[in-house]
Amino acid sequence: MGQNIFFISDTHFGHANIIKYEDRPFADTTAMDKELIKRWNNTVAKDDIVWCLGDIGLGSKDYIRSIICQLNGHKRLVRGNHDNWNDQVYRDMGFEYVSKYPIVLKNFFVLSHAPMEYMGKCSPFYFIYGHVHGSPSFADQTENSCCVCVERWNYAPIRIKAFDDYNPGQLNN
Repeated sequence: MGQNIFFISDTHFGHANIIKYEDRPFADTTAMDKELIKRWNNTVAKDDIVWCLGDIGLGSKDYIRSIICQLNGHKRLVRGNHDNWNDQVYRDMGFEYVSKYPIVLKNFFVLSHAPMEYMGKCSPFYFIYGHVHGSPSFADQTENSCCVCVERWNYAPIRIKAFDDYNPGQLNN
């Protein structure tokens, strides 16, 4: 069996105020971080790939590194507005790939921390993003986008059917 590819954003490990801001169901950061690690590892196998779309955590570099090294999978990061260290710091923490800019996978999927302004139905791309947490202005998923903020998906990485099913060779048939 091949690697599964998962997506997640806005874990905010170590960030006490996010519990209040987003009404997360955790008593404190210790409980939140422990549960996020548990849910991640119950979802992701060691050889899977996880694209983290920003805002991985707030706290000391050592603390965030201690969290990242506990998480299953090959981790890749598209930095968010709270990911302020340089790319090498995140690589040293355990991310195999780090970008401060949106990236495109399979020539079709745009991965970014924040939603793009041009995500309408007329766009030929599929957008995977975070940043907006539980904002009702954005749907969890549409035919051409998916918000992967942890609040929307039971605080765990998710697989996206459109990504798993996409076969660019089908376009040539």
